Amino acid sequence: MVVDAELKEVIPSWFNSLGFFIELDILKLKQFLELGRHKFDSVQDTEYHKLLTSVHIDKLASETKLEIFEYVFNYYQKENIWLDHDIAEKLAFYYDDSFAQQLQKSLAQNTNNAVVQQIKSINAIRVIEYLFKYKRSSERDSFKDALVELIKSCNKSAQYEILSALKYYGSFEVITDVLQYYNTDDTTNLEHLVYILTDMKPNTGISLKYFIDGTRRETISSRYGLYKIIDSNLIELMIRQLISDSAFLKGFFWLKSVFSDQDHVLIDNIKNAITPSLLDAIEDFIIFAYQDYHYDIYDSQYVKEVINILKIASPNTLIGIILKIKTRNISLDYSMFDDLFRVLINKLNIEQFIKEIELLNNGRQFAIMMFWNSPSESELYQKGTEIFKHEFAECEQKRKEHATKYKNRNPKTIDTYGQFKKKLGLNKVWYTDIFRFYINHAEIISKSLTDTDAKRFEEIAFNILRKDPLQGKVEITNKQGSGMSYTMTQHMSLFTECLGVAKKFNWDLSHVQQNILNCIPFAYYQELELIFDNIIDVGSLNIEPIMEVYTSRQQDDLQRFRRESFIKACERYNLTSAIPILDKFIDDGEMEIQDRRLALEVCIKLKHDQEKLKVYFGKWRDEPQNIQLAEMANKLLIELFGDSNAIKWRIQEIKNRAVKVTTHEHGAARAISKDESELHHKYFAAPLLNISDAKYIDQYRELLWDSFEKAKEHNEYGTYVSYVWDIVCTYFSNLTVHRKYDPILKLEKDIYEKTGEEGTNWFKYRIQKLKREYSSYISKPDDILTCIQKYNKIVSSMYLFLKDHQGLISFIKDAIEKDLKRFVEEEGYYRQIEKAQGYQEDLIQTTLKTQIENIFLKNGIRNSDIIREPQLLDSKRPDFRISYGFLGPVLIELKTTSNKEIKEKKKRDAYKTKLQQYVNGFDAIHAYFLILQVSKEHPISKFKPALVKLYEDCDKISVLDLNCIKGIRLLN
Repeated sequence: MVVDAELKEVIPSWFNSLGFFIELDILKLKQFLELGRHKFDSVQDTEYHKLLTSVHIDKLASETKLEIFEYVFNYYQKENIWLDHDIAEKLAFYYDDSFAQQLQKSLAQNTNNAVVQQIKSINAIRVIEYLFKYKRSSERDSFKDALVELIKSCNKSAQYEILSALKYYGSFEVITDVLQYYNTDDTTNLEHLVYILTDMKPNTGISLKYFIDGTRRETISSRYGLYKIIDSNLIELMIRQLISDSAFLKGFFWLKSVFSDQDHVLIDNIKNAITPSLLDAIEDFIIFAYQDYHYDIYDSQYVKEVINILKIASPNTLIGIILKIKTRNISLDYSMFDDLFRVLINKLNIEQFIKEIELLNNGRQFAIMMFWNSPSESELYQKGTEIFKHEFAECEQKRKEHATKYKNRNPKTIDTYGQFKKKLGLNKVWYTDIFRFYINHAEIISKSLTDTDAKRFEEIAFNILRKDPLQGKVEITNKQGSGMSYTMTQHMSLFTECLGVAKKFNWDLSHVQQNILNCIPFAYYQELELIFDNIIDVGSLNIEPIMEVYTSRQQDDLQRFRRESFIKACERYNLTSAIPILDKFIDDGEMEIQDRRLALEVCIKLKHDQEKLKVYFGKWRDEPQNIQLAEMANKLLIELFGDSNAIKWRIQEIKNRAVKVTTHEHGAARAISKDESELHHKYFAAPLLNISDAKYIDQYRELLWDSFEKAKEHNEYGTYVSYVWDIVCTYFSNLTVHRKYDPILKLEKDIYEKTGEEGTNWFKYRIQKLKREYSSYISKPDDILTCIQKYNKIVSSMYLFLKDHQGLISFIKDAIEKDLKRFVEEEGYYRQIEKAQGYQEDLIQTTLKTQIENIFLKNGIRNSDIIREPQLLDSKRPDFRISYGFLGPVLIELKTTSNKEIKEKKKRDAYKTKLQQYVNGFDAIHAYFLILQVSKEHPISKFKPALVKLYEDCDKISVLDLNCIKGIRLLN
C-alpha cells in the first residue's frame, strides 16, 4: 500500500506519514533503506532521502547512522546532482570523522568535467557547512584549510557555498582573508557576502566597504547591513561617502521607498552616536543635499530626520551652515535653501541669522523673500515687518497691483452638465460629439439628467440607429503596413458610439437589430463586442447584406476595411455560408498576414477539412512571406486531426530553430527577440504540448537527445535546452492517461545509459518529477469500491469501540495514566528528565507533548483528530484538542510545576479563568489539566491541595499530575 508495486518506490503521497510510522517502529527504517539500495541505479526522490534522514538520531544505532550517511551522500555524488541543503543539514547528524577523508577527496578531486567537479565539491561543502554549524567534527580546522585553499581557484558558485560554510566556522578573520579571492563582480555573490558580514561583524571598515558597494548596485541586503552600523566613526564615514560617491548616493536614495518603514533605524543609530565630528559631517551632507536637484534627496524623510537631529543636538547649526556657505562660495539659491532655513531658524538665532546672511551675496534679498513668503500670522513674517519695513511695503503694493490687474480675467467656466445640455441643442440641431462626451462623463451627467433631456438624448440616438450603416461609405486614403488612414460617412462612426450609450441606458434595441448587424464590416474591437452583446443569434436576421460587402460591393473601400471583424463574426455566428469569402481572404496576398491566419483558423473550425490544410501547408511551408500561414495550417492539422506528418515537421522545426541566449546581469533591461520569446512562452511549441499518443515516444526522445547535443555544443543553448525539456516532459506527463509505467521507465533507462553526457544529470531532476506524477496518478484507486475495500480493511484492524462522549473521556484518561506513565518510567525517559533539570524544561515539555500525540495515534485516534495548539479567534491556544469522529472534543493542557501559573496563587487563580475559556470556546466536553513535575525543587505535593480546592467546582475540568521522576497519580 505504501510502496508502488511496479515502480518499487514509495508512493509520493505517503512520504509525510511515513516519518511518524518509522518513529513508532525504528526497525522499519532498515527496510526502507534496503528498498533504495535495490534501486541505487535509478532516479530516487529527494523526499525518500529526507525520510531516511528524518529520524531522531538518538533512536538509531551508530552503525545505522553511518550507513545512512554513506548511502545518501554517495547517491548524490554518483549521480552528480545537487545535495539539497535540508538533506545536507540532516546528514551532519549522521556523520562521524570516518567520512572526513571522503569529504576532503570530494573537495580536491579533479575530473575532466568542470561541472561534475563543481557539483561534487559543493555537495561536500554543504555537508561541511552544517558540520561547522553544529560542531559535529573534530576535523574542523582541516576542513577550513581545505575550503580556504579551494576558494582561490573555484568558480563563483562554489565560492558562494564556501563563504556560507566559513561563516559557521565562526572566524571573521578567515572571512576577511579569503575576500581577495572572492568574486564580488557577481551581484548574487556580493549580496551573499553582505548578508554574512551583517550577521558576523557589521561594525568594521571592511564590512562597511561592501555595504556601500552593495548599495551602489542597489542590492536589498546592503540596507540591512547599513542598519547594523552603530559606530560613530563608521556612520561619519558613510555620510561623507554619500557626499563624494554619486553611485552610493543614488543607490542609497533609490532604496528609500523599499525601506520607508524601516529607515528609522538609520536615524536612531545617528542619534545614539552623536559626536562633534559626526555633527560636522551631517552639516556638510545637508548643505550638499540642498544643492542637489538630480536625486531629489533633500525632500526625503531621511534628510528631514537628520536635520531634526542637527536642530536638537546643535542649536547653532543654522549659523554654522551659513558660515560654511560663505566660506565655500556656494550660491545662495532661494529655491534650494529656503525650506532648510525655515526649519532651523528660531527666536534665539533669528537676529544672528539676519546679521550673517546679509554678508552673503544676495543674502538680504534672500531674507526678505523668506520672511515675506511666510504666513502673515507667523513669527517670521511679523519679524520681517519690523526689520524690512520699507521692503515689505513695496511687496504689498506690488501684490495689490497684481490682484487688480487680474481680477476680471478668470475665464468663464461651464459645468459638465451645462456642456452636455449645450450639445443636446434644439430641434434638429445638435453636436455630433455628444455621444462621446456622454460616455466620458456618464457618471457626472447621470446624477443631474432630467427626464426631458434624457428623452431628447434618446431621440437623437435612435435617429442614428434607425439608419442602415451600409448606406454610408468608407474611403481608405493611405495604407502603410498594418496602419491606415481613412474617411467615413459620419453616421457610420456615430452608430457605434450610440451602441455604447444604449448599453449604459439599457434601451430596447430590438427594432434596430438588422442595422446593428450591418455595422459589423466597420466595427472595431470594443464596438464588435457591443454588437455581439446585442445580437446573440442571427437566425431571424438577414446576413446577405454583409456578405455582399465582400462579394459584390464596388462603390467604396468597405470590403477592404476591418475584415477581421467580419472573420470574428463568422466564428461567433457559425456562418458556414461565408467559407468561400474566407477562402478568398486566405489567398489574398495583399491582406494583413494576421487576418489571413485568423481567416484560415475560422474557416477550418467552421468546416473541418484535413485535405485543404495539407494543401495550404504544402503550398506555404517553403515561402518565407507565408510561413505564419504554414504554421497555422500545421497547428490545425495537429490539434484537430492529430496528423503524424504535421507533428513530425513541428518537432523537426523545434530542432532547426535552436537559438543561443547570452546570460545577462539580473535586472538589466534589454530587447527580447521573437526566437527568445518563444523559449519562454512556447507559442510555436503549444500544439506539441497536448499530445498524449504513445506512438510518438521515439520522436520526442530524439528531440531530447538532440538537446543534449546542443548542451554539449555551447552553454548559450542552456535556455533552449530547458525549453526542449519542458516540451518532452509535458508529453511524457500526458502519457499518464494510459496508466502504464513503461514510458517513464524506458526514459529513465535511456538516461542512465547516457550518464556522463552533458545535461543528463540535470535531466534526472525532471525524471524524478515525472515519476512522482506517474506514481500519484496510476496508484490512485480505480473506483470508489476499491477505496471502500481499503478503508474497511484498515478500520477492521484499528477501529476503536467508543460509543459516547464518556467513552472518549475515559479513553484519554487511561492513555495518560498508563501509556504516558510507561514511557516515563519503564522506557527510562525519567533519567533524561533528571539530567535535564533546570535548563531544558521547555524541551522536556515539548518531548512529552510529542509522546502524547504518538500514544493517541498508536491507540487508533486519527491524525486529523489530534490538533496541537488549536487557535481560538482571540489567539488563545490549549496544547491539544482530541476528537474521535463525532465524539468530543476533549482538551489537554500541560504545565510544569515550575510554571508561575502553578506556583503563584494570583496567576494560578487567573489561569483557571483561561482554562474555562478554552472549554467554552471550543465547546469541549471535558478538559484534562496535566501537571508535570520535572524537577525536585518544585514537587507536586507542594501545590496539590491548592489545585484540588481551586478546581473542585469545575465539572468539565479534571486535574491529573505526572511525577516524571516517581510516576503518575490522579488528583481526587
